[in-house]
Amino acid sequence: MSRSSDDWETYLKVAGALAWVLLQIAGSLKKKRRGPDGPVPTPEGPAELDAEGVARFRAALEEAIVRFGGQARDTADRADRLIAGLEGVSGPVEVLRRAARIHVAEPARALVDTLEALLAEARAARGAAELRGIDDRGASLRAHETVAALTLRQRVLALAAESRTDPEQAALVGDADAIADDLLSPLRTFAAEQQNHRFRERPICVPSADHDESVWLGLLPGHPVVVVPAGLGGDWARWGSLPHEIGHVVHGQFPAYAREAEQVLGLGAAPRAPVATEDGQGVDFSLDQLWSAWFAEMQADAFAALLLGPAALRSFVACFARPDAPETTITATARGPWLTPHPPAHLRILWMVWLLERMSYEREPRELLASWTRLHGEPDRVVFPVVPGGRVDAPLGTIYESGVALLEAWYGHPWLCFDGHAFSDISGLEMTPGAWGRVRRNVPLLTRGVTVRDAPRFVLAAAIEAAGQVPAAAALISRAAQASIRGLEAGAPAVVGGVQVEAGPARPGSLVDDLKAALVLREVLAPGRSSLRRGAVTGRSARSRC
Repeated sequence: MSRSSDDWETYLKVAGALAWVLLQIAGSLKKKRRGPDGPVPTPEGPAELDAEGVARFRAALEEAIVRFGGQARDTADRADRLIAGLEGVSGPVEVLRRAARIHVAEPARALVDTLEALLAEARAARGAAELRGIDDRGASLRAHETVAALTLRQRVLALAAESRTDPEQAALVGDADAIADDLLSPLRTFAAEQQNHRFRERPICVPSADHDESVWLGLLPGHPVVVVPAGLGGDWARWGSLPHEIGHVVHGQFPAYAREAEQVLGLGAAPRAPVATEDGQGVDFSLDQLWSAWFAEMQADAFAALLLGPAALRSFVACFARPDAPETTITATARGPWLTPHPPAHLRILWMVWLLERMSYEREPRELLASWTRLHGEPDRVVFPVVPGGRVDAPLGTIYESGVALLEAWYGHPWLCFDGHAFSDISGLEMTPGAWGRVRRNVPLLTRGVTVRDAPRFVLAAAIEAAGQVPAAAALISRAAQASIRGLEAGAPAVVGGVQVEAGPARPGSLVDDLKAALVLREVLAPGRSSLRRGAVTGRSARSRC
């Protein structure tokens, strides 16, 4: 969640990553599949080359296979050293050790074996046709892509481990680990009752110098990678982004649900921005285009409300507040011809108020809405960009009511992929008004700096409430909340010794930038695969702004 995310900066970052990848792809086409790390040869000319041509071809192919094999072996060695550095350390870091073995070391060693077999084939081949047959399998291109993915996995895991050796970062990621895992626990329990394996792996949290929170799916299969800004610290309002990101995990890690939601809710329209008619007197637009663009974020907001109750709304009110520019809270945005995935903040606040009232809350949502409207007024219009230029206003009430109908259908639908259960049926998922009593009891304790013994998400909700109600006690609240959350990880010592980030020097925002580039690379090279990023099924930005 970001108080004032800069979508244009996000666009430039992602466009830069895309441009880099496309330049590599364009170069490979011009150079007959030359990859960004060197030549991947395809012979020119007739099918049969002379002896000298065959020798050149063989040498180039062997050089490419040897190079990628060396890179894979180096990545496996780095993963092995990481695993060794984590030996004997109990608690949540066991997840890092297991992930490094299963998702980096073992597949990297398997890739080395495959490339060695290919190298033996290339050396035994007698002519150009056989050599071309080896290369036509796309072995070199696939090897490059696989090595890049494994190296990125190794780097993420090394950063996750390294962050746990620094007391300040360890406190941040330790809290994030405990909260993110606890937020997933109702879904994990429900999935286990259905005898499937969804959501069974713990999230892996990594700090980043980037300013926005995000969750990446598919990078470490089964493990959501939660990127936590290093500056999050005691800004408890922003911690409300974590349950929002967990909502993206549900959509991204359960393809059957994503497909069913699209069918049930009618989300098949292209998420295009309004387009000016040829006569220039109107616009071509439908609400279906809105919901196709916005539903993933609306659903994630709804999960935040379900998991944190009114604390989610308090978090959103604090982070979205723009009393200096209230018009921005009612303005939709687009990139090129496409609507961006985030609805205007004013609508998001109104929809969360509706859902909390639907969950039987009365006083809390109304009080928080009143504080929001004191800062931003009560607008009756929403502003949309028009392609190729200009803007158009639409009645806010119409869009709000249509969005409520969509959320009502989502909230109460008996999902086939959940064995006919609605989300309201999942035990422990909702922070009901009854459960909210635990939060209310913890608020005065945290305000006085007293450590509480409760589940991490209840501590988080209480910290958000306490910090919002008594800002002057922020330091006391942070110390007490952090002690309460980390207390649940007792017996899990920090990583000690031997853990190094062996992927080059870090730079501000480099992890998030690399993840973005990896996402675009996978989408370009292998369209149709499951996405790395939770929002990438539509090819939109990797930046989170919940």
